Amino acid sequence: MEKIFTVTPGGDPGVIALKVSGVDKLTVNEKGELELVTSLGIVKLTTPVAYQIIDGQRVAVDIAYEVNGDSYGFKVGDYNYAYPLVIDPLLASTYLGGSGTEYIYSSIALDAGGNVFVTGVTNSTNFPTVAGGFSQTRSGTDAYVAKLSADFSQLLAGTFFGGSSNDYGYAITVAGSGNAYITGYTNSTNFPSTATSNSGGYDMFAAKLDGDHLNRIAATCFGGSGADYAYGIALDSSGNVIAAGYSASTISGMTGYQKTLSGSQDGIVVKFSADLSQVLGSTYLGGSGNEQYNAVVVDQGGNAYVGGYTNSADYPTTTGALQTNNFKPGNNQGCVSELSSDLSQLEASTYLGGTSGTNTIVRAIALDNGGNIYVTGETADTTSLSPQEPFSWAWPAPTTAL
Repeated sequence: MEKIFTVTPGGDPGVIALKVSGVDKLTVNEKGELELVTSLGIVKLTTPVAYQIIDGQRVAVDIAYEVNGDSYGFKVGDYNYAYPLVIDPLLASTYLGGSGTEYIYSSIALDAGGNVFVTGVTNSTNFPTVAGGFSQTRSGTDAYVAKLSADFSQLLAGTFFGGSSNDYGYAITVAGSGNAYITGYTNSTNFPSTATSNSGGYDMFAAKLDGDHLNRIAATCFGGSGADYAYGIALDSSGNVIAAGYSASTISGMTGYQKTLSGSQDGIVVKFSADLSQVLGSTYLGGSGNEQYNAVVVDQGGNAYVGGYTNSADYPTTTGALQTNNFKPGNNQGCVSELSSDLSQLEASTYLGGTSGTNTIVRAIALDNGGNIYVTGETADTTSLSPQEPFSWAWPAPTTAL
């Protein structure tokens, strides 16, 4: 559990005290970590961090844990009492990379044991890998996959993944079996696919790796001769893989709700079998402008919910939706859409933005146990369609139109 304290100007950080139940003893070790000694073992909280923002700069402040019986607080060094003080008892953090450049995008997932999986892109030849993974050698600008222990203290598995050109890992999810699925895009003609190869240009890809060593189980590409990117991935209850992003390609054989490209760049959703050997469904979704999906989530019935943005005046919406028109076509408006499990039906769809039509983008999407949809992202729009604060809406369950 993350805890962040803000001490107001003139406040006293010494009044912060947290009592811990169920521990035999609290101690601070030589690293400055707080150790909670219990009958089941020791739980460690990493060394705290304190800082102030002064004239736009982050200024570090000395801080340490202070223990009093079964309670703990903080001993703080000198700081400027005219500014707020932030105390962040960070549970765990780590760098991950080599001598070049690495990115982690919106991609993190946990397995049943709390281990952390990430994917991204690297151009480091010495990115940290672990024997037993798919590749310990970089072929080009490669995607990577890494598995870290829950406390970030160990790199349990790490691998490059890609061909001799450019490969980007953008999203990751972990199945109940512990196997990891990643998606992204590649222009490597020798991408390590076990099914469909790169069609030309950038294709979206999906890959399945074993959860222990991150060795390849299956991989496939999907796309046409243009650009096809994937930014989100999800699994349905049968283990089938749903990837979402955008396409600027004319792709033959699309089977879903929208079979042809409507604009120069449409959102795209593709459903693969669990072993990535088959395409079970595929659809564009867009209007005469540009669309991109950044995230996808699947409900218990297999319906897929995607979120992203559109600048089309004719993005497909449904009756009763929250917002059925783009207030300023040509500018990005958020969009959220629900597709049936076979991607053949548009169940619900809405724009999401303010009346001034200023840039709004959905970056992430989630469902709660009641089927309510939550999105988050960014907006430059100061107007709102909701009586709540801008961009804090939660919509009804899918039995009700958006």
